[in-house]
Amino acid sequence: MPQNCVLCSSELLSPLSHKDRHGERLLTVICENCGLICNSPVPTEEELGDFYKNRYRKQYKGVVIPKLKHHYRYSKGLVASIKSFPDYYLQAERVLDIGCGGGEFVSMMKHLGKKVEGIEPAQGYAKYISDTFGVNVFCGSVDDFISTYRFDLVRMNHVLEHMRDPVSKLKKVRTLLAENGKLFIEVPNFIQYCETKSPGGIFHYGHIYNFDALTLKAVAAKAGFKVNHALGPTSIFFEKSWGGEDLHINLFENASNNKTAFYLHMKGYHRPVQSYLPRLLRKQVKQINELIAVRRLKTPEAILSYFSQEIAILSRVFNKEKTEN
Repeated sequence: MPQNCVLCSSELLSPLSHKDRHGERLLTVICENCGLICNSPVPTEEELGDFYKNRYRKQYKGVVIPKLKHHYRYSKGLVASIKSFPDYYLQAERVLDIGCGGGEFVSMMKHLGKKVEGIEPAQGYAKYISDTFGVNVFCGSVDDFISTYRFDLVRMNHVLEHMRDPVSKLKKVRTLLAENGKLFIEVPNFIQYCETKSPGGIFHYGHIYNFDALTLKAVAAKAGFKVNHALGPTSIFFEKSWGGEDLHINLFENASNNKTAFYLHMKGYHRPVQSYLPRLLRKQVKQINELIAVRRLKTPEAILSYFSQEIAILSRVFNKEKTEN
């Protein structure tokens, strides 16, 4: 069993699963006091450093550098996100992306003229982003990242679940954020996974923690953040809390709710509403459209330039409206 719960310090940690999503041995436990779910034992910083630097991208993505279709897919999603919430992205002057992935976000922000930096633990990806998009990317842990200035926007998209101590990591991130800056965190939603994944298809070594809406907010609150705007249960813009606010989040019955959700998941109670054939058809159409697009655009730079032009137009309209108002 692991050390005490990183969120509530409880010793009441019970086994939830003994296998990962591939059927390999992996112990996952749940805190009976607050409902936070994590792998056991939690890997050391040294183990994680080696895993993410040398093996993660190859093991989980099957590549050492991003594919063109991944650039296209992620860029398209980013454009939709930025268009939906332009204030958070377009007003920020200094931007930090923790866990850069293929570099789509930092490249777009650079195209907008932002002062942008990135942190990426995978050695191959970090070098690829720097060489391809000309963005300063630090290869390593956020603990070792040093900056001479503070950021207006820090982005952690599907990153926090990979960290061995999310509270301490967020406390470090807090020191990097400007006084009125915003922190965007998105993590997989455990409850949603229970309802959409095939039985036993949730846990794996890379996701040390599995968050629901309450445990994500509670971890952030413990690190000195409060919710600014929630896009979804586990997709949230946070801001610094300065004391005096009620940071208590009621986790009563959360462990019971999470265990029930997992029990129903394992029993196969949740099945996709739509039949397999229509979903397969939509996936194939999407893949064909991506293939056509990447053959037309040909290079990572061309793909990012194409989508960045959309954001640039949005930025001009946004700034014009601000000036007029």
